[in-house]
Amino acid sequence: MTISRPPLSHDVIDTVVATATDSRGHKQLIEALRRTGLGTVRLGNVRDGFSLRTPDCLVIAPDGNSLGVYREWVQAVLGDVGGDPVAVWRKHKGGELRFADAEIERICFVAPYGTGTAEFYQIIVRRYQYWIERALFRADICAEPRSLDCLLEQTSCRGMALEARMPFGAPSYHLWRIEDLAEVLRLESELDDAEKAEQARVIVLTRNMRTGEVRSTRYFDTYPELRDRKPRLARFFADWDRSSAGRNGAPLTDHWVFEVSDYTNPRDQSRHLTVLPAWTTPRRLPEIKEKRRASVLALWDELLRFDVRAGHAFAWFFFMLHGNRLGPWVGEQILAAAEAGTIELPEHDYRVLKDWSRAPYGF
Repeated sequence: MTISRPPLSHDVIDTVVATATDSRGHKQLIEALRRTGLGTVRLGNVRDGFSLRTPDCLVIAPDGNSLGVYREWVQAVLGDVGGDPVAVWRKHKGGELRFADAEIERICFVAPYGTGTAEFYQIIVRRYQYWIERALFRADICAEPRSLDCLLEQTSCRGMALEARMPFGAPSYHLWRIEDLAEVLRLESELDDAEKAEQARVIVLTRNMRTGEVRSTRYFDTYPELRDRKPRLARFFADWDRSSAGRNGAPLTDHWVFEVSDYTNPRDQSRHLTVLPAWTTPRRLPEIKEKRRASVLALWDELLRFDVRAGHAFAWFFFMLHGNRLGPWVGEQILAAAEAGTIELPEHDYRVLKDWSRAPYGF
């Protein structure tokens, strides 16, 4: 039986996230989120290496206080110097103002609310830690900005690094977005249906190079295999349920989260959905590379050990779809070996792999 979605207030979650205190493993934030009614919420994964664009960083005064966001600070100073970006640089070059960038972690929390594989929320939070790393502007003549954009992006006037960087303030959390994967799945299906409706109206013209005869056929008459093609995310969830991964009870959200991009083109209002899986395991997973003269039995043994390290059966298949740790050649070799009787693959996993070979997909 499917559990109904719990009431979810974006404003409440936003406040809870913004007022949470940084803690090891983000435990304090998780506890605060659970008190909102999201009793199943847990950490999905953490990705670092993000930073702010230069105009969105902070300007720091000599007394250590923030003068605000760099873009807004520049606009205010421009008003004092007649709108001349070069005058802004001249006024503050070689001074005591400092520049603080932010190290950003992207944290994905998952909150299952039902028994369906796609019935879970993703709460995407960004954790900011600002660092005072350099002077605001370089002072040499070559640093003079040629335009306002040059000043804002600091393409030539970027200040010199300090001997040692210093943290500015405590880490802070900011809610980025909340995603309901069941709704993402519904949207993917809706957009796929709309695309197929357009394709069904397409007429394909082919010319016989010998006779010059032109023949017209409908798109799906020319490419019938695409008529019943299912979108990628739907197949990923379905393959999880059908295979040993889901049949053995491994919760998908213990192993995968999804990076969702939902973009509407402002020119023609066309909507584009992109969903990429990202694994959650903190363990270092080996990259499986094709080896000359290696037997398929050696490959199979390597895959079974990979599954153990990843934490569930048939894990290698989903990492093959992801494409970072192993490639589609693995699926091709394992399918051939299973059909030849060289290895024993559970029937339900064989069917998933066979369907993939007939209509390959990946991310």
